[in-house]
Amino acid sequence: FPAPRAEVYYYQGGKPLASRVTAAIPGWMDEVEKVFDRRIEGGIQVLVFNKQSEFRQSNIGASADTETNIGGTAMLVGSKLFAFGQQEWSDVEQQVKSGLAQLLFNQIMYGGNFQDALRNTTATSFPDWFSEGLASYVSQPWNAEVAMQISDAARNSQVTLAHQVSAEWAPWIGHAVWKYISDIFGPMAVSNTLYMTRVSRSFEKGFQYATGMTLI
Repeated sequence: FPAPRAEVYYYQGGKPLASRVTAAIPGWMDEVEKVFDRRIEGGIQVLVFNKQSEFRQSNIGASADTETNIGGTAMLVGSKLFAFGQQEWSDVEQQVKSGLAQLLFNQIMYGGNFQDALRNTTATSFPDWFSEGLASYVSQPWNAEVAMQISDAARNSQVTLAHQVSAEWAPWIGHAVWKYISDIFGPMAVSNTLYMTRVSRSFEKGFQYATGMTLI
């Protein structure tokens, strides 16, 4: 299905879900771009699968793990986003918005040729809590699940220094950090932090320049 600035593809039996995604994705893109204060460059392809196992069995799914972290539910390979059926509609929305956030993050930090940049061993890398936490923050509001995950992280002594957070807890801790930045300094502080991070090539300096905070 064609949609403004996006194309949605589906596999056998996936037309109803693909129709809903096609209708919703312009609004989702607007929401994500508002947080970043920047438009997504180029066209977007969204591939809708009836279930995640179908993705794993596809040619893309077979090679995805060697290209990028495809774990969890937020799916992005290059500029292709993935959504899966057999779940609540709110989960589909979260998946797509998280993928859009990851895509826009890569474009901001690495430019139009971000896929080549990501393969370059000299490219600046960012900790999981910074990038995945941002995708979590953008794709879902603070809700009972997020609060529960943060509470669990605290009980498991994971709420310590951000750079010491394990990969399992990084998206949740990062979500809390970005929410704090937005609540205390205003929503524009998020996009300002990303801009200053890109300019300085350092997320520590990005936070410091945009908020005055020092990450220890």
